[in-house]
Amino acid sequence: HGVESLLGVIGRDLDRPPVLTVIDTVNRYFGGGDENNTRDMTAFIRGVDELRHRTGGAVLLVHHSGKYPQKGERG
Repeated sequence: HGVESLLGVIGRDLDRPPVLTVIDTVNRYFGGGDENNTRDMTAFIRGVDELRHRTGGAVLLVHHSGKYPQKGERG
């Protein structure tokens, strides 16, 4: 449903599809899921793929590493 909301805004506010959609940051648009959970991340990427497919443009995801480098990257 997040992709549909975004496509509604794109369709309403733009006269042509975007060539690039930037999602900054993944965490901000991730919803209630856990970005460290494979199932949740797979669902998110599925939505990103749908956005890419429906707009015909590229999607750039901005994802920050965690606060603690010793724990490795998030997501």
